[in-house]
Amino acid sequence: IYSNLGSVYMAISKKDQAAEWFFKALKLYEKLKRDVGQGETYSNLSSIYYLLGRTDDAIDFQKKSIYFREKQNDIRGLVIPNINIGQLYILKDSFALALRHLKLAVTYAEKISNIKLKAGAYSGMSAYHSKMKEYGPALEWQNKAIALFEETDNKPLLSRMYVSAGNLANATNDSAGAVNFYRKALDLSLRLGNKENIANAYEKMNSFY
Repeated sequence: IYSNLGSVYMAISKKDQAAEWFFKALKLYEKLKRDVGQGETYSNLSSIYYLLGRTDDAIDFQKKSIYFREKQNDIRGLVIPNINIGQLYILKDSFALALRHLKLAVTYAEKISNIKLKAGAYSGMSAYHSKMKEYGPALEWQNKAIALFEETDNKPLLSRMYVSAGNLANATNDSAGAVNFYRKALDLSLRLGNKENIANAYEKMNSFY
């Protein structure tokens, strides 16, 4: 119940209250020696502290989440924490650590052959290479992620990923590819009626032209 309350408060952007409930849940999981619950709760706390702008604390909580999931040999549960800590290390410019965790996420996701988790891991690798200004590899990983998200028909996410792919194609001087991705993003966003994504697609097309 405490954990569910934490998730609700996180969903409505009341971060302090969310953290309070997650810490209550954590105390009970520690008392009962429930490793699975501790792993999940530390990951939730990491997300909260990231939103609070406390990156170092977010990293520490994510490390603890990974520890408990490794203890349980929870391959599925290790994918998202490794993606998240990889992204956190990118924010800290700790690129070697970021790449290590993002590669682990890919390995775990491919091991269990979960489409959504693989797509998330591939997106993480794309973000890493993009940050390193390695736009060719970034676009390759992004295309792999897009192909998987197209299988799952996740239209809202795809509309944003097409924009990101358009940016990467533009960075590799593939103007035709960039236009194709931007048009896909705009067409899909219009069909969904998602005004935020429509505006984003127009903005990126404007910048491109």
